[in-house]
Amino acid sequence: MQISLNIKDNYGCYTQLIEGQKEIQTPLIVLDEAKKSRRNDIREKSVDIRHADIPDNIIFTAEARSDDFDNFKFRLRCPIFDEKPLFRYDSKGPAHRNYGLDVSIDKQQILTPHFHKYNQEGIEIAYKNNILKDSTQANAVKDISLCVGLFCHEANIALSNGNMPELIADSGRLPFPAEDEPLDPLSNVIFE
Repeated sequence: MQISLNIKDNYGCYTQLIEGQKEIQTPLIVLDEAKKSRRNDIREKSVDIRHADIPDNIIFTAEARSDDFDNFKFRLRCPIFDEKPLFRYDSKGPAHRNYGLDVSIDKQQILTPHFHKYNQEGIEIAYKNNILKDSTQANAVKDISLCVGLFCHEANIALSNGNMPELIADSGRLPFPAEDEPLDPLSNVIFE
């Protein structure tokens, strides 16, 4: 269970950070531009976001596994406020258990995909919005390129014109592994 005393003590500011209108300057986020330094199977890209009421920049990070683009995360951080991600989305991974909430134990476990935010006690909780609760709609946002819109909508992020940014997980790469040896394009052609 993640607890942030800073968020608990400054919950009004935290709520303003998450719920307030935020503007992203980057209309196209391409994950093949950057890799995480500690793991070469993770592609990651961070871009700045401006908040309408708070002068400090917020950092939006998109991350995906190179071998499984259905396994991705989105995070919002404001380093001046707190080093921990303030809001995030996990497409895959372990379930999160919401301890200490006034819900029955069978409703405490939240399977992925889910969002994470903090409550007024500074406790990180996982939740599903209405789209993720509906299995048909949840299947539609398994694609990282579609899910970025869901995340931006939930976190109140948009471009200056009100549109959502686009995200490309890996431009120019075909969705099948490269062969060790190049194929001969004439291998099935019979010459007389």
